[in-house]
Amino acid sequence: MLEFASLLLTVFLVQLNHGTAKTCFDAKYTYRGKTSNQAGITVYNIHHHYLALKCSSHNCLEYLQNAPQTSGECLAEMQIVDFSDCRDCRWSEFREAFKPFRMQSQAYNSTQQGPWTQYIQNVLDLSNCSFSDNEVGRWNFLDGPHNGVTVLKLSGNQIKAFRNNGIFQSPPNLPNLEELWLDNNRITSVSLFEHYQLPRLKFLTLHNNNLNNVEWRDFKFWPGDLPALEFLDLGKTSLSFGISHFYTVLVRLEHLKYLIWHRNSTSCSCRMIRAISRNLPDVKVWSGSLEAWSAPTDSEQWDEEFMRSDTDRYRRYFSNLRSIRCDESSESELVEVILENFPLLEKKYCYNLQSQPGSNPSRASELAMSVTSASLLFISLIV
Repeated sequence: MLEFASLLLTVFLVQLNHGTAKTCFDAKYTYRGKTSNQAGITVYNIHHHYLALKCSSHNCLEYLQNAPQTSGECLAEMQIVDFSDCRDCRWSEFREAFKPFRMQSQAYNSTQQGPWTQYIQNVLDLSNCSFSDNEVGRWNFLDGPHNGVTVLKLSGNQIKAFRNNGIFQSPPNLPNLEELWLDNNRITSVSLFEHYQLPRLKFLTLHNNNLNNVEWRDFKFWPGDLPALEFLDLGKTSLSFGISHFYTVLVRLEHLKYLIWHRNSTSCSCRMIRAISRNLPDVKVWSGSLEAWSAPTDSEQWDEEFMRSDTDRYRRYFSNLRSIRCDESSESELVEVILENFPLLEKKYCYNLQSQPGSNPSRASELAMSVTSASLLFISLIV
């Protein structure tokens, strides 16, 4: 009997800890004849602490704007707000619907579960909503209580630039932002970050934007404005310069670990390899596309999502990436060399280079051999 009671208690605790759907809205309340479920709103409660909401239609935004006050406390606790793919939604609806959400930074420790992150990730997903520049420029609605957002997804919109009074103005609207997705937009200039402050940003993707008119010098302010950057995706951006020119910026990004350089020129030189090896010994250069984050579709998946550390989450993003090779070089030996371990490359290909940085190691070796041969010939003639 005692064992049976213990089994029942175990089952109860498992159900208690496991992610289950939770309703923030009175089932009897309707707006325009629709309940929250009929309006397309899904709410999840994870471990009785983490909350997530999915809303991707004009109907659910209308419902949120007119939700009863009794729902306000529940909405204020949300840690993940997913408005992605809401193509029929107007900007004014987003602005009003977002007001109840606080998304403040919250610390959480658990001794009963696995490896939790140090604090809760607050995710705001606004991907594939057809936002234009003018709309993005008015994103100061994220001021104040919403500045706890740590992950912001703006993928697949029509963004070209940000206004000076917009979302990333100084002082920063989003001082806690760690992850920013700007892939698949219409961005043509990297100056969109100039004068903005993102002191904690670790992850940035600009994949599949048209940066063909951007010069490497245009990145010169990034080390100061993005001091914590670890993961940078510049793949498929039609950059006109090679990585050999970009290294002067890379070596100033003190925490950089991964650079995605997909479909861009990969010209290599020993000067670049030496500089990155000595300043960023752990950096890796990859090709391919990131595995984009998408909101889980059930409570069990949400449960797993919150168990991920930052490192685990980034590894999942990188599941489709592969090592990149030098496609051209000022040193013939470096063609087809994999850019993965810069200290090893320096030791293997550039260690014996004695001439000025950027010189050809093979040419230097040939010159040394020529001098040695000439000396031996001269001595033999004397003798």
